[in-house]
Amino acid sequence: MKTLCSIIGVALLLLLAVPRAQVAGDPSPLPGNTLLDACRMAIRLDENGGAGGPEDAPFSAGLCYGFLLGMGEMNAAYTALHPRAQPFLCPPREFNEQQGARIILRYLDTHPEQLHLPGGALVLDAFRAAFPCTPAPGQPTQRR
Repeated sequence: MKTLCSIIGVALLLLLAVPRAQVAGDPSPLPGNTLLDACRMAIRLDENGGAGGPEDAPFSAGLCYGFLLGMGEMNAAYTALHPRAQPFLCPPREFNEQQGARIILRYLDTHPEQLHLPGGALVLDAFRAAFPCTPAPGQPTQRR
């Protein structure tokens, strides 16, 4: 629970940082390269018990975990609003943020040609590749 609260806190901090980036003239979404570095840092901190890394390491790790939380919230909201539709993501119930960071990192490491794309799209692709959803009865199979 403490980890979840920390992730939510970091995600809220990230939301506060977004308007500043847009005011500075950066209208583009977070690219995959930035997300790759953030998820590497998240795994590194997890493996070292939260120690080590540069001063901004917790912020970088929070960026990766924030994307995980955002994708989970988006999936839950879509599923609640469209109960008959196939969800975007189908991770197992036992899923945790460390596993999510590793899934993102593995996907980004194996698809370097996509690192210029928006991070949110890459996270969605990573989870669809790792945990494909089975179509609901009468629904078409999802495309990748």
